[in-house]
Amino acid sequence: MLTELLLLATLGTEPDSIRYNGRMGELEVSPPKLVDPGINVDGFLDERAWSTAAILGGFTQYVPVEGVEPSEPTEIRVFYTDEAIYFGIRAYDSDPDEILARFGERDRVTYNDDWVRIILDTFDDRRQAYAFAINPLGLQSDGLIVEGSSSGFG
Repeated sequence: MLTELLLLATLGTEPDSIRYNGRMGELEVSPPKLVDPGINVDGFLDERAWSTAAILGGFTQYVPVEGVEPSEPTEIRVFYTDEAIYFGIRAYDSDPDEILARFGERDRVTYNDDWVRIILDTFDDRRQAYAFAINPLGLQSDGLIVEGSSSGFG
């Protein structure tokens, strides 16, 4: 199962609410800006900053059938600082023994694995965007998606 999120760049505005629902297919998110969040990138979302982050959920799946409710929920928390955008991802699975993930080379996330991809439309043109993906074992991929290209990712 793939969870995919398209975020439109709206950093710097105050959100009406910090909870967003992905059922619309894409999200226009205004996450909070934090100063010195004290984040330790360790796979745990236990720092105070994560409790103040925008919460994104209610996603639909992309693979194998686009637009349907996924078999398992995914929740993403997001905030930013002057230096970075932070995403905390909780991808739930009621049967962890069935999680599909392989080790491999960076930028070689296998589409047969379970993975999460975040697409940032920072150009606000819906024609090009930055894409970031990760599988459950931490295999990462990133790239630029450009309209008309076959992939632009990896």
